Amino acid sequence: LGSYPRERLNDLVYGKKTWTEQWAHEASIIPMDVWPLLRHRMDRHTPRPRGFQRFLQKNKSYLNDVIDQIRSTGPVAPQDLPRLRGVDTRLTGSWIGTVQRAVLEYLFGQGQIAAVGRRKNFSREYDLADRVIPAQHFKRQLTEHAAQRELLQRAAVACGVATVADLADYFRMSISAARPRVAELVEEGILQSIQVEEMGQAFVHRDARLPRSVSAAALLSPFDPLVWFRPRLRRLFNFDYRLEIFMPRERRKWGYYVMPFLLGDTLVARLDIKADRDNSRLQAIAAYKEPGVSAGDVTAPLIKELRQLAGWLGLASVQVGSKGNLARGLSRAAREK
Repeated sequence: LGSYPRERLNDLVYGKKTWTEQWAHEASIIPMDVWPLLRHRMDRHTPRPRGFQRFLQKNKSYLNDVIDQIRSTGPVAPQDLPRLRGVDTRLTGSWIGTVQRAVLEYLFGQGQIAAVGRRKNFSREYDLADRVIPAQHFKRQLTEHAAQRELLQRAAVACGVATVADLADYFRMSISAARPRVAELVEEGILQSIQVEEMGQAFVHRDARLPRSVSAAALLSPFDPLVWFRPRLRRLFNFDYRLEIFMPRERRKWGYYVMPFLLGDTLVARLDIKADRDNSRLQAIAAYKEPGVSAGDVTAPLIKELRQLAGWLGLASVQVGSKGNLARGLSRAAREK
């Protein structure tokens, strides 16, 4: 998307009623018409963190009070909810943080409430789902079988050439559930079964078109659709990737927040990126080119992408560290105007 104004994303997701948030692959922004396709999962959604079900069983009235508060006063964020007398609201050891947030996350995961915005501290605001999701989507009822078929078709369009495992993972469906649905779609001619070298049986949507060329240049988030399913990434690009954020520093191979760099149709490099907001600079703490890649071919387009990323984040400059086999040339390019 390039260096777009970030506030425009909020306008798009929360202002147009064409997109919403829900657990799809992970926590995702999805087209509004995908929401009813996930309802069978919402019905089975379990509380987080582990063990929070016990709290909900003991405090059912609090859950009802939260829903009543939203119904009567409108959108809420976790900090708007009352504390429970005699209950420690902190959830130590969990990314969720507080009881109030966990309650809202549970109602969100169940599809009872939906996100309507983000506050300055990035916390979600929620309203009742039937006031957020347009009626034609909120009232749409599908069997789980039918929903899985639609999800797999969307996965096929997004993936291009894909194995059953690739298609299943796109919306985190089990392979055992996906396999018979894929077979049905092949029989109906919606998907085509093909054989791919070093990939075996794969599938392609009947409307797929092969592009004449690929001119991409992009730094990819660890959560980008191209990156998130590691077996597919390794199979298509011969690129081994592991998210090292939660590893102890001494066990990390590449860095804390590593972004692969896509150039054309090849992943050519990876960088450990950090936004140094105190000094208004984007840091490439480490920069590595992939085996067989020429540093001279990568440096110019990569520094261009780094500068674009810095601008998008509102940072004034790019600084490249000394770590990695691409660092020297990239550092030199960063100092040039």
